[in-house]
Amino acid sequence: MTEAVRNEQIFYTKDFDGYTHSQNDFVANQELTVQITLSEYRALISDNAVHEHELSKMRDKMYEVQHERDQLKQKVTEMVMEKSAVEDDESEFGD
Repeated sequence: MTEAVRNEQIFYTKDFDGYTHSQNDFVANQELTVQITLSEYRALISDNAVHEHELSKMRDKMYEVQHERDQLKQKVTEMVMEKSAVEDDESEFGD
């Protein structure tokens, strides 16, 4: 046998100040929720903080490498310009 599907109106358990409410901490009455202990929550927060710190260090390293890359690009451009100038000078004297 099949179960009868019930169409119930869903009510939210939290009042919102307006349409721009950015928090996502409400529960609908037909929504699956999970409960965790305080120690599990603390472990999640700690893991998140560690990953954020590692991500921040990686971003800093990325910016350093990008800065170094830009400096090297500029140096290569300057060297190419110098080489072109030297070749132009040599071609003038070679004629």
